[in-house]
Amino acid sequence: MEKERVVTQDKIKATSLLVVSLLFGIWLREVLVGNGFGLSVLITVIVYYAIVFWYFDFNLSALNPKAAILCVPIVFLAAGFLLHPNGVGQFFAIPTLLGLVILQTIFLFDRTSKNFLSVRYVPMMFRKVFNGSVNGIERLFIQMKQTKNKKASSQVKYILIGLVIALPLVAILIALFSRADQGYADAITHLLRYFNINLSNIFLDLFFCGFFGFPLAACLVGLKYIPEKAPVTFEKPLHLNVTILATVLISLLLVALSFIAVQFQSLFFPAGATLFSRASTAIDGFAQITFASALLFAAITPVFLLAEKRLGKLPNSMRALIVLLSLSNLAILYSAVYRMSNYIADGGLSVKRFLTMWLMALIAVALVGVLVKCFVPRLGLIQFFAVTAILGVCFLNIINVDRTVAQFNISKYISAQGTYKIDLKQLGYLNNSILPDLRILDANMPSGKDKVYLQRMIDERQRQQRTTEITILNYTLNW
Repeated sequence: MEKERVVTQDKIKATSLLVVSLLFGIWLREVLVGNGFGLSVLITVIVYYAIVFWYFDFNLSALNPKAAILCVPIVFLAAGFLLHPNGVGQFFAIPTLLGLVILQTIFLFDRTSKNFLSVRYVPMMFRKVFNGSVNGIERLFIQMKQTKNKKASSQVKYILIGLVIALPLVAILIALFSRADQGYADAITHLLRYFNINLSNIFLDLFFCGFFGFPLAACLVGLKYIPEKAPVTFEKPLHLNVTILATVLISLLLVALSFIAVQFQSLFFPAGATLFSRASTAIDGFAQITFASALLFAAITPVFLLAEKRLGKLPNSMRALIVLLSLSNLAILYSAVYRMSNYIADGGLSVKRFLTMWLMALIAVALVGVLVKCFVPRLGLIQFFAVTAILGVCFLNIINVDRTVAQFNISKYISAQGTYKIDLKQLGYLNNSILPDLRILDANMPSGKDKVYLQRMIDERQRQQRTTEITILNYTLNW
């Protein structure tokens, strides 16, 4: 009974410490990004020491007395911010205050040593603080995990971890989709305004919680349990848990479906598009969508492999999620191809646009491989990706990309009969293999400045071809 009571107290203490530390991180954001320094600095120091004293049950007798002595200059410096605005003094006081807090943390982790600062002492103590904080992270989660209903508690914890992992990916996807499509950006903006959400503040809160609040909790836990000789480790590696992987997939799937919902009518039924009509007129954004599709593919593959490695075979729930996300990714990829096709139709083909289409094709084939793997487990996914990449590179190496680009643009110019303006400067960046196509263009171009520029280009390339020495090292069939 006594042991159960102690376990419950440790769990409440660890959970409270994590919550208080995260709130402290948010408070730091308000202080550092707010309206300047004043009373807030003194409040921050007082709250910090209150957290330390509370977590150690107001019993600091076992700690290094040097740490207690440093409380005096730290509080004195913090109180100085309350007196009056002093930009010059604060410029030196802020780094001094931070340095003293760091030094105090080092002393807190050094309970027995009588050495003061030295060249060998400081690096050794920084390693000790780091190792203690890492062990504190493990112990913090283990203490929070201790409960009678361990299975339910673990599932909630894994879901939260999955959401934390998926959060940056979701943010990147939303940013890419918003840059790619004005209709989607308007929908996101309307949603944020409706719920009065400020993304910049949320990002700053997460940053300060992650880099100040959470490390504070881990540092205090590691500091409290320094006498423990053997560090406590997790029972199972978190990165292989199926609940975490499923949470990441669901989060990405929701973002992908939200983009498809905005795109559906304008892209798949353009003739009768009435809703989100601005999306149908946006022919740019293909680069952002292609990158988003590649990001989704990069997230699907390791999740697929980790889940399969963890369980030996893919469970039906994970298989369904991967199939839905792969199909959604193919739909997103279609949006990129649709936009790129419109862009090429208006602005012509270039080497970068050709390579973008090539990358889209590789991603599409790889996604098909993922779909096949879901129903044919014997398929080696890594081998399939390797073969796809090798064949794609072989195709790219065999085909003359520069001449393909030139032939497409010149054919479009000739067939347009004066309604399409060809970019001669872009043709100038291509290699000399396009010389026969330039002569065809010269024969079909009317007199004018463009024709004079083209003839100069042809003469220069012919001169280069005559003066280039052909050896066994640079010989090609094109010569």
